[in-house]
Amino acid sequence: MMNEKGEPLAGAGSRILAEVIRTPAFVELIKTNAFGLEPDSAAALVHTLLWEDTAFGLAMAGASPRYVNYLTEAALELGRSLSGFPAPLLQDFVAQLIDGIDTSKIADMPEAYGPVFDGLFASEELRRRVADCIQSSANALFKATVSMMSQLETSPGTEGLDAKAMGQALTLAARAFNRRVAKDPYVLRDVLRSTDGAELFRAAVSAAKAIGVCILSAAGWLFSAAKRVTGKTAGGAGMAPTDTGGN
Repeated sequence: MMNEKGEPLAGAGSRILAEVIRTPAFVELIKTNAFGLEPDSAAALVHTLLWEDTAFGLAMAGASPRYVNYLTEAALELGRSLSGFPAPLLQDFVAQLIDGIDTSKIADMPEAYGPVFDGLFASEELRRRVADCIQSSANALFKATVSMMSQLETSPGTEGLDAKAMGQALTLAARAFNRRVAKDPYVLRDVLRSTDGAELFRAAVSAAKAIGVCILSAAGWLFSAAKRVTGKTAGGAGMAPTDTGGN
């Protein structure tokens, strides 16, 4: 896309940004507004954008794929550029990012977006297109995550993964795998070729232990419930009827 002078917009934007950064007054203004953002004001901003001028708000939302592509390219260049920074500087930078994230707000996202997704995904065609997009992105994310986790596995987090989320993720993964096998019966062979057999065996043993504990817990619960019911039945049978006839 070109501007009225025939220059690429992205190139013009980068040149303008370079000039802005070289101007101390503009840099201070950007810092003041960028670092002074209050998370609680985000809801009011989105509400105003959508309802004050609905056409404008929807037009902005419709341009989101271009924003995503722009941010993706920016993220790629950020990664390439950060690789040249000293490791201690990057570690301090990431630590500050983690400390600044409010995880309680992220936890509210499924509840907030549930009704939105219910309405959007009423269309089968839209569901298919969204699924293709997400699966393509998930494949790329899986590769990046595996690379990152291989570096982090020696220092696991203290909280551990959420059990409910793990169960839901396992269900989704099983469903996706079933569909994949239906298209290519040899996919499991290709997966096993890239899998560490020893780790897979240990995972199976861990799963067996977890299932065993679950069975024992269920058996204990059923035994306690049966004991309570038996006790109530025996107590009721042992009560003698009261004679109110006066004979």
